[in-house]
Amino acid sequence: EKNRKKTILKGDYKLNRTPDFSHPNLAWHPDSKVLAIIEEKKGELVLNLYDTKINRKNKIKLMDIEKVLSFSYNEKGNKLVLSAVKNGQTDVFIYSVLGNSHVQITNDVWDDLNPKFIPGTKQIIFSSNRPFKEDKKPTPPIHEDFDLFTTSFSGSITSLTNSPSVNEVFPNPINKLSYHFLSDKNGIYNQYLSTVDSTISHIDTAIHYRYIKKQHRQSDFERSPLEFNVEPKAKTATLLRKKNRKYEFYSCKESKNIIYENNVSSTHFRIESGTEGLTSQYKNGLQKDEELIDIYNYQFEKDKLKQSEKNNNTKIEDSVVRKYKLPLQEVYDVNFSIGEFVMQLNPTFNNQAYQRFTNGGFQNAGFDGFTMIEAKDVFEDYRITGGFKGPVQLNNTGYLLMYEDLKSRLDKKTLLSRQTFEERAINDEIIKTTTYDLKHQISFPFSDVSSIRLTGNIRYDHSVFLSTSPSTLARENNNYYNGGGILEYVLDATRPLGLNILNGFRLKLWTEAYHELNKANTDFFVVGLDVRNYQKIHRNIVFASRFAASTSFGSQRLVYYMGGVDGWLWPQFDPTIIPDPNQNFQFQTIATPIRGFFQNARNGNSFACFNNELRIPLFSYFSNKPLQSDFLENFMVIGFGDIGTAWTGKNPYSSDNSFNTSIVNGHNYNITIQNQKEPLIYSYGFGIRSRIFGYYVRLDWGYGIDDHIAMPSLKQLSLSLDF
Repeated sequence: EKNRKKTILKGDYKLNRTPDFSHPNLAWHPDSKVLAIIEEKKGELVLNLYDTKINRKNKIKLMDIEKVLSFSYNEKGNKLVLSAVKNGQTDVFIYSVLGNSHVQITNDVWDDLNPKFIPGTKQIIFSSNRPFKEDKKPTPPIHEDFDLFTTSFSGSITSLTNSPSVNEVFPNPINKLSYHFLSDKNGIYNQYLSTVDSTISHIDTAIHYRYIKKQHRQSDFERSPLEFNVEPKAKTATLLRKKNRKYEFYSCKESKNIIYENNVSSTHFRIESGTEGLTSQYKNGLQKDEELIDIYNYQFEKDKLKQSEKNNNTKIEDSVVRKYKLPLQEVYDVNFSIGEFVMQLNPTFNNQAYQRFTNGGFQNAGFDGFTMIEAKDVFEDYRITGGFKGPVQLNNTGYLLMYEDLKSRLDKKTLLSRQTFEERAINDEIIKTTTYDLKHQISFPFSDVSSIRLTGNIRYDHSVFLSTSPSTLARENNNYYNGGGILEYVLDATRPLGLNILNGFRLKLWTEAYHELNKANTDFFVVGLDVRNYQKIHRNIVFASRFAASTSFGSQRLVYYMGGVDGWLWPQFDPTIIPDPNQNFQFQTIATPIRGFFQNARNGNSFACFNNELRIPLFSYFSNKPLQSDFLENFMVIGFGDIGTAWTGKNPYSSDNSFNTSIVNGHNYNITIQNQKEPLIYSYGFGIRSRIFGYYVRLDWGYGIDDHIAMPSLKQLSLSLDF
């Protein structure tokens, strides 16, 4: 309850009026994911059925019913049992969802409350103040004591309990023999479990059994709950109570229930309510408290004498005001359990850090195995994550260890990673680089959708020239020590409509600064932005757009390679376009992808790109309910258009950009060709996507346009989400 309004689960529906919160008016069927709410509009009762799978609402008027006090689903979800008021009487009704009709089961002056279907039977259990044995001519009730009864669809009623002056309410059946309920035997409602046990009564030619009904008290509340419910499949009990003018929910697993003694001492609620209806023996017991034995504070006679002598010999001291110190309150002890566990093939690095520039092109991670395990505490305030990449390619192994502290508003995260890869330089030298990276991030959220993040970074790179020739044997290893940080602003106001189908807007702005700790004049700066918008066209068809740009400057530079797709399996790099040798490039990375091109279709220390996609979930769009096949449910057809470039200098049309120079190497000659290319590259095409064996697989047919020349189509297979 918030501002006396209700928002329905997973949907955009809101109640137009304040419902009657004094009685249950909501039922949820977990298997069909249908939520039922009864509300009154213009003097008529309306049953609203919300299908949360497809966000569809169905309104049904309940004729001839004045008020609904409670209702619940059956196992299949095609019937509802109601405790409703008709002609001033509270009776039990059965409503059929498919036929949009209801049948009255009971029709008398007694109050019938909290009905529920008994699983596996055609019986209904409910609470009523009707007498134990039904009279032929019922008279209005003279008391308010409720007992439990069962009835069939035909209306035949059977009594389950008979306890004068005690109320049994909120029955929750488990099966045809066992059920939970609430009873105010001691003046406060407590949870009870009724079971059926059997014993051998006699044996003749066969064994005959006698069935015994037993009740077990499973709670010892200090105040009565308002509502009570048991979910047999989840084996969980949930209750609602009011304390200090606030409503509180409590839940308990069946495995953690405690069996209490059924014989309990009456509380002051029972005593203050009077002794009407109690037996004379119980009345006398209330008047003669001294004759009763307090089983919860029992003392032997010798202990009483010793305590009496001790009190007589104790001198009465003056009262001294002592400072009372409150004990340390701990909400819970931190206890970790296994969270997410992942074993999969991964075509990317475990830590997306900038690579060292060697003039040999970008080194892709390769198709390798990745294992990750997560441990988190009960309230997910702390998380510990460990991951390992390999060992399909022994020259490309890596690991990561991450610790997250999410207890307070200021989130903290520490990441330690190691990754190794080999690369072939332009002069056929093989360099093995091992990178150790330590990052610590703090994040402060301004709201549910925006935050600012600051990351400190210390990085160590160890490059080894493998001894493949006498010249490389004499080469010394290189060591680089970098320190720096990243400042980011993130805004994410998107809502998921499905897998890789979003609706909304997201934005990321960032700036980076690094410096080699043991060298002067090694400053390195990066600024960038990434803006994405997802516009809903109809149902789950979405038009997605993204604009991204970034530049690097300082004593050292970062080179961006434009082209390809994210998560590309078996990627291809174009070595014919050489980065500008006049720039002090020390790092390299892949820019925002342009489909239909190889990596390095354009390069430079700056880039800008604009991507568009029309995403059409082909099968789920035409279906009004979730499909059984995960492949068909997430199958998507897309059309795309990309435009972008990477450049060096003030603007992309400068003549000194490296993509204007092409080098042709022959046996006895080297030819350098200077021309003025169109810096922008375009691509268009279509693709299909779906989830196969837990992987989101994308296949794109891209048609690139380079320098106003249409290029042959390029098929690109990748494993990643979004663009």
